[in-house]
Amino acid sequence: MPATAAKAAPTCHIRLGGPAPQLAQVAAGFTLLAQKGLLRLRYEGTADFPREGLYGHGVLLEARLGDTVLAYDLADGCEAPPDKGELDRQLERVTFYFKRNYAPELHQGLKHRRKLRPLGLNYYVTCPGSFLAARAPSPEDYMSHNSYPAYRGLFVTRLWDPGAPGLGEQAAADLERVNALRTGCVRACREALGERFFGGVEASPYAQQAAPGLVLPAAETHRSAYLRRLQGNYVCIAAGGPRHCVGRELAEYCAAGRAIVTETLHALLPGGFSRGRNYIHYATPEECVSQLTSLLSSVPNIHRMEAANFAYYNDYVRPDALVLRTLREAWPGFPEDFA
Repeated sequence: MPATAAKAAPTCHIRLGGPAPQLAQVAAGFTLLAQKGLLRLRYEGTADFPREGLYGHGVLLEARLGDTVLAYDLADGCEAPPDKGELDRQLERVTFYFKRNYAPELHQGLKHRRKLRPLGLNYYVTCPGSFLAARAPSPEDYMSHNSYPAYRGLFVTRLWDPGAPGLGEQAAADLERVNALRTGCVRACREALGERFFGGVEASPYAQQAAPGLVLPAAETHRSAYLRRLQGNYVCIAAGGPRHCVGRELAEYCAAGRAIVTETLHALLPGGFSRGRNYIHYATPEECVSQLTSLLSSVPNIHRMEAANFAYYNDYVRPDALVLRTLREAWPGFPEDFA
């Protein structure tokens, strides 16, 4: 009898809301799956989604496979939708809506809330051949498999200008909150840990005015220097962004297989990313120092957390793994059982 013909890889039609760097990870994920032969990509270019009456912003990628529409929302900010009725109308036309900063408690009352799903950790990464041209590191640039007998704390962060034009009073107050926690943590860790801590803020006109003693030389905050430091013997500190956004450094720390001390997370993450296993958390500078000091005193716990975070990265953060998981939420047997 003739052999059964191999099922052709499904064709996926892609539209981007624009060149936003947050979209690079998902674009790389689809590209890598296509390079593995799991998909055939048909890139249809960028779209002005708001002008088309879709989604409300452009930090979004839309993928269509047959009659299935998947939306990938990479916008910053963990907050309630400004218009739940409008979001429901958008959810009605998609199969699933994967949201980077998704807090279920902020989305109560939506008719189609079951279509909202957590996307996961986001970071700036690309791959050769990606349909989103980006000058970003490759996944391998973040990776480190080293274990060391002694560790230091690491926290390199940025400040936001609350006096920037166009900010409302609430947004400005939120940026002041973010800045205060970040500078407070850097100062407290420097004072308490001395040489066992490396940290500071990136240079900017606002940082030079607001916290001149904490500003690091530009050479220390350049992307290449930061990636090299991630491969060293560090426990890494993460801070939430404006509107409780989960920052990209959390994904970068997982990619490097680092132990993590993070500000309290407000967004839901897939795959059981959990306190104690993947991170310990803080809400104040004093708690940040206490948690970091505790972890630095227990190298076996650091090593367990490093292993857990690198495993989480490979299952839920690596670009192709992240996109493949979302496709399997739509079709559990993808690609074998795709129809």
